[in-house]
Amino acid sequence: MSVIKLENFIKNKKKIYIAIDLDNTIINYADCFKYYLSKYKLNFNDLYPIKNQLKKNLNHEKWKKIQGEVYGKLILKKAKLNYGFLKYLNKIDKTKFIINLTSHKTINGHGLKKINLRDQANKFLKKNKVYDYFNQVYYFDSFKDKINHINIYNYSIVIDDLDKVLNQISDK
Repeated sequence: MSVIKLENFIKNKKKIYIAIDLDNTIINYADCFKYYLSKYKLNFNDLYPIKNQLKKNLNHEKWKKIQGEVYGKLILKKAKLNYGFLKYLNKIDKTKFIINLTSHKTINGHGLKKINLRDQANKFLKKNKVYDYFNQVYYFDSFKDKINHINIYNYSIVIDDLDKVLNQISDK
């Protein structure tokens, strides 16, 4: 949708419902993943997403363990808000925009039964003073559940880093 069409769409709506993804959309894990690149003595190329470089160089089991640790143990120590996100939230008219967090995030990370990833994510959002910007926070156990929710709720705007999500939501 062009910027002009989007502006006209927003002007004509009384309420705009926005779904925003969490991991790699709101939260930037680059420093967390760089930690693991150095730990495994892997060189990284700034031109490619660090997460993809790790996935490419490690077996699936090691990758799942790292992913669980990054989203669990390291989120509060090394993760950051993506640049401009807080500024974006501060510009939104909270009477017109209903913002919901929609995240495919399991309760426990791979191999981390004692760490609740959802609790860690909520702590991160509160620590970074963005939790209260969301009208609702939805965590889903599966990708399919997230897509179904987005399609049922019929959001006006969906912000997600994965084309896989954007390509499976209804055009409405």
